[in-house]
Amino acid sequence: MLLVWDQAKWHTSKKVRKWLNKHDRIETHLLPAWSPDTNPMEDLWRELKEQVAACLERSLDTLLESAKQYLANLSGKQALRTAGLYVN
Repeated sequence: MLLVWDQAKWHTSKKVRKWLNKHDRIETHLLPAWSPDTNPMEDLWRELKEQVAACLERSLDTLLESAKQYLANLSGKQALRTAGLYVN
């Protein structure tokens, strides 16, 4: 399996690298730092942050629920379109 991800700290931590070393069937490819053009999911995360931040939630629990609600209401086509991967 090929896993392509950005260089976020949680993707490159010692704990993650140790786990990946134990699971040698997973090959990783890190995207260049600060390159949102090569990572279309960044557009989807930006949209999620904007929508959830607009709710002005007062607790972590309600913030999490707002994020879950946004993702639950997002169709596959909408997600691909937001990420710039769907044309039609």
